[in-house]
Amino acid sequence: MKTIMLITALAITIAAPAWAQNGLQERCPAGNSFCERMGLAAELTQVRTGIGLAGGNPVPGASSTLGMRLGAIPRVTIAGRMTGVQLDVPNTTDANSTEEVGDFPRSLNLDAAVGVFSGLSLAPTVGGFASIDLVASYGSLGLPDEFLQQSMQSWAVGVRLGILRESFTAPGVSITGMYRSIDDVQLGSTLGPADGPGTFFRLSDTKLWSARATVGKRILMLGATAGIGWDRFTSTAQAQDAANFAVAEDDFSNNRTTIFGNLSWTMLILNIVGEGGVQKGGPDDTYYGSLAIRIAL
Repeated sequence: MKTIMLITALAITIAAPAWAQNGLQERCPAGNSFCERMGLAAELTQVRTGIGLAGGNPVPGASSTLGMRLGAIPRVTIAGRMTGVQLDVPNTTDANSTEEVGDFPRSLNLDAAVGVFSGLSLAPTVGGFASIDLVASYGSLGLPDEFLQQSMQSWAVGVRLGILRESFTAPGVSITGMYRSIDDVQLGSTLGPADGPGTFFRLSDTKLWSARATVGKRILMLGATAGIGWDRFTSTAQAQDAANFAVAEDDFSNNRTTIFGNLSWTMLILNIVGEGGVQKGGPDDTYYGSLAIRIAL
């Protein structure tokens, strides 16, 4: 319990820095509030769709690495996960509109992990130090009707490093690093009503670098996991409003911190996992949640 409280306090501390203008907003003409609003919408779309695809825990309901079963036979886990995210961004299709595009889109993901190295034993009931798993994910996120694309796909690969493997006397503790590629997304049209320049913003070549730290313990069939994470999003961004402005940023980057928790119910190889989390570090917090069914072999 003390470890969970320490991790939560650390996450709040990391998320404390004040929000400032992003690179796209800094390129806007002086005093053009609509351009700045479009830059904000691009940032919120980037980070919120990203957390909707990635979620919190890369292996739902698990805080330890998997390790090996017998000799060179690895343990394997696979999960189906549905994640919903709060997606409220300024509606930038009309310069005179102050409304938001508001929805709670959901992603469907397939998450998997395989044990590579069981790690070292530090004591008779304390093991798994420096153990290694390979993790991967593939998913699709549905988008509101205002976006040009109705869905965006994503794939990810990474490594989970074990600090402690959960046992009767010790919690499970691990750190995961992942690289994720995300499809392009656009709000608005490149063509105006008279087929001239339109009003839109577009994010392309989006990459997400993630780090997650988790700690957890299971008692009988019930388990609890808490974690913190850090995400760095990078895209090529473009925003335009007919003849008023056209701005672009090749390295459109934003960072966010996330705090999340899992509750799981386990029966033999079946795990049913619920997750709730909050993404911090921007102009306001973003909440997300997921439900996963995981099989561990």
